[in-house]
Amino acid sequence: MKRYETKFSLSILSATLVVALSFSSAAMAADSDGDGLDDSIERMYGWNPYDANSPGETDTDLDGLTDLTEYKAYTNIFDENNPVYDGASDDDGDTLPKGLEVFLMGTDPDNPDTDGDALRDDVDPNPVSPAVGPGPIASNVNIMANGSISTANGNTLTGTYTYLLNEDSPKPEGHSQWQWKADEVVLEAGTGNEDTQRVLPLDSEALKEVVGSKISFCVMPVDIDSQAGLESCAEVGPLESGDNNLIPNLVQMSSYLHQNGQYDLYAPQPESGEIVSTSSAFAKIETDRSVIAWGNAANGGDASVVQSELRDVIDIYATKNAFAALRLDGSLVTWGSATYGGDSSTVQDQLMNIKTVYSTGSYNNSGAFAALKNDGTVVTWGSASYGGNSSAVQTELTGVTAIYANTGAFAALKK
Repeated sequence: MKRYETKFSLSILSATLVVALSFSSAAMAADSDGDGLDDSIERMYGWNPYDANSPGETDTDLDGLTDLTEYKAYTNIFDENNPVYDGASDDDGDTLPKGLEVFLMGTDPDNPDTDGDALRDDVDPNPVSPAVGPGPIASNVNIMANGSISTANGNTLTGTYTYLLNEDSPKPEGHSQWQWKADEVVLEAGTGNEDTQRVLPLDSEALKEVVGSKISFCVMPVDIDSQAGLESCAEVGPLESGDNNLIPNLVQMSSYLHQNGQYDLYAPQPESGEIVSTSSAFAKIETDRSVIAWGNAANGGDASVVQSELRDVIDIYATKNAFAALRLDGSLVTWGSATYGGDSSTVQDQLMNIKTVYSTGSYNNSGAFAALKNDGTVVTWGSASYGGNSSAVQTELTGVTAIYANTGAFAALKK
């Protein structure tokens, strides 16, 4: 009888333990809102166990990692130094917290463009792999203003550009990135398309802050699939005190002749394209981006020898008696008088990846061209007496950001 009572007692105890354990497990496994998190866990972290959107995108320590991500990774949701030290910081200015870049994205927290494809990490669909193929082009990047900019009255600058489709990836514009800078300091920045207003108001106080600085307007074109092209910039200055800052309606005219109003004529109507002139010939970009030329054949009026190459043209430059046409793929086509740069055969294999072209020359003498490439190197041709031979300084022509021309020589500005 005693043994029976013992067995019975043990049986009752075992049953009680089983029931208790089963009840306890059921309570712990409760998930009232069906979000995959036990109610007890949500209560412990201060989340709402009855709201499937809690914790959602909450990031308590602001390190770029959501609380849910940190919970699943067994890291501390209340400590910005866990799992990445100083995880809430953004040292490279790409709007991505360091914690997110290091722990999840695998991007460099000290480089806003980890893969170097000219697309910032925060807008790059694959920030650790460069975009494949050429991107779109920002052409005719310019800064405009109404008259002078004075330290007494200030003024408003307007940045303009033309978005061009790339023949290998003809996609319309998405959210291109633009910046106004005083030297290397960013004054304003934003995204949009070429119809977006991109103005920089400079009242008298703001102007005093940037006196002595060069003002630049830079555009990185981006298509609707987030593929970016190379950044292009226009620049004015350095700005001076007083009323001496005369900014024309159209700046960044590369040609010496253009700058001095001797031959070039710009007609910005899309229907008629661009007309550029030498001393006795004209060249015009058609709406299909082919080129027609007329006038004195020896001075650029006859382009028949290179006609088949004059397609996808985005800009034309001139010396007194020769033309150079920049194509969408970054290559260059020249024609006209050889002594004025019309024959580029000696450097033709180098005329790729061209950013812009500059020219020298005067009314009675020869001339030359200088092409600035996107990698910061320079190619020159034409009359050696007018800057067409840069062989003596070629090894120094790296990291060039701009070229300036007078009648017979070029000067390159390096970083």
